[in-house]
Amino acid sequence: MEKKRLRLPARLRKFFWDVDFERLTGEVSRDFILKRLLACGDWSAWKWLRKHVPEDELRALLVRTRGRSLEPDRLLFYAVILGIPYETAVAWLREREDPWSRRHEATRKRST
Repeated sequence: MEKKRLRLPARLRKFFWDVDFERLTGEVSRDFILKRLLACGDWSAWKWLRKHVPEDELRALLVRTRGRSLEPDRLLFYAVILGIPYETAVAWLREREDPWSRRHEATRKRST
């Protein structure tokens, strides 16, 4: 399926404070645009995404990136909305945990 070119409305400019908004194109910057709006966007940005980007593309992006750019609450919200199993999203979050805390936990289990 061919992806339509994204044309960002001016109201979404505030989410791209660190880049030249005029140079963003859906062809070149599509993943960047989607990840930024998922990570930083408000309800208006979410509604815009839902209208202009197929749900399966958003789901595939989260699966491919394992939700790495998202805060835990956002990741769990999008997982529910996009039909990603809760257990999968929680597993992605566990992958992010501090490796030292996992090591400490393993050491503590062995000593008991």
